[in-house]
Amino acid sequence: MKRLIPLAVFPLVQVAAFVGAGVTYAEFPWIAAGLLAVSVLSLDLTVHIFLHECIHALHWERVPWPGAFALTAIGGLPFDGYRLHHYNHHRHDNGPEDFSTTWSWDGSGGRRPRNLLAYMILWPGELARARRAIQIQAAAGEIPPGLQSRLRLQKIFLAVLLLTLALVSWPWALGYAVMVYGGWALVSLHNYGQHLPIEGGGPVTSVPGRAYNALLFNNGLHVEHHANPAVPWHAITPDPASQRTAAPHLVAPLLPGATRGRVSA
Repeated sequence: MKRLIPLAVFPLVQVAAFVGAGVTYAEFPWIAAGLLAVSVLSLDLTVHIFLHECIHALHWERVPWPGAFALTAIGGLPFDGYRLHHYNHHRHDNGPEDFSTTWSWDGSGGRRPRNLLAYMILWPGELARARRAIQIQAAAGEIPPGLQSRLRLQKIFLAVLLLTLALVSWPWALGYAVMVYGGWALVSLHNYGQHLPIEGGGPVTSVPGRAYNALLFNNGLHVEHHANPAVPWHAITPDPASQRTAAPHLVAPLLPGATRGRVSA
């Protein structure tokens, strides 16, 4: 779809930086390290902007197999697994059933903010939680059988991709693993900023800066996106009453007092 074309800049930069790191690591290791860092940051933006829009723009049946495999390779995780995870996120809106919630919930319904560093570093643990929940949903018939088959094949494809990289060139395989792990750690940091666990605040925050949203295709308008998830990125308009942060989502969790609450029109 046309709305996805400009967003493809992020996966293109990610892939180019990763390939550049792979071809330069032997003679220019510091340049390779810098390019790998670029690929890690680009993966965060690929997920939050490009893959995110793919999920909302395309019904799963309309994504052909080659496209689903390509999106899986770019993201480093099964694309349809991310799709199910994101649907759950919108359904539960940072509540206790949200796989990526930034709160820790106890049995009595009480909550406290999750530790940011653990949230970033231990992101693979969220995959295990999501996998168990998806298995329960599948057993209850809540997930289309076709989607389950796609998810299984994407897992196999990703395993074959990693094995092939390891057999051909272990540095490339290691670089891919670093890109995926580091990139999704930044995805977790970014998500934490979008859903800052602040008592008395809403479940979602926005970054209102015009320049920021022009460069990142309205990714900062996250409150507005949650309010109308079917609206394409180019049609999202700022809500002056939304809860906002004074810094981009990727760095807001690291800054004290980054949340500025609701801003009147």
